Amino acid sequence: MKRTLNRFSRIALCAAAICLCALLRIPAPVPFTLTLFGVYFALFFLGGKYGTLAVVLYLALGLVGLPVFSGGASVFALLSPTGGYLVGLPLLALIYWLGERTRPVLFCALGTLVCYLVGAVWYWLYTKTGLLFSLWVGVAPFVLFDALKLALAYLAAARLKHRLPES
Repeated sequence: MKRTLNRFSRIALCAAAICLCALLRIPAPVPFTLTLFGVYFALFFLGGKYGTLAVVLYLALGLVGLPVFSGGASVFALLSPTGGYLVGLPLLALIYWLGERTRPVLFCALGTLVCYLVGAVWYWLYTKTGLLFSLWVGVAPFVLFDALKLALAYLAAARLKHRLPES
């Protein structure tokens, strides 16, 4: 029972961390946020199964109307040009879950590419600006920063896992 409560607490705390990361943003056509850092951290810290649950919980909080998405948006963020990036987050988590035992960082990066693709196609269909423009605006500026977020989340989760072993 104690272990289950501990696990649920960690899932909820990681979902809350993703919420906080999403609120920190730099405005742009596709805003710069720390959302992916929170997602990466949840996946590396909790593992694929429970990290995916934290991501789904984060999305569920926004879908019920809580202002947890970028800039304090809620469910209406899915109806915006950048909503596809939110839709891509559980795909990122599922792809990570598939390969976490063999190459966690590689599968996290592959999941990020899928998230980028879903987001860019969504942006393109929503704005009708062209797929190359959508990739240029919605992916190119983020690749380096997201690689840095991935590395930092991996290191932070590894350190915290050693300090907070699951009881």
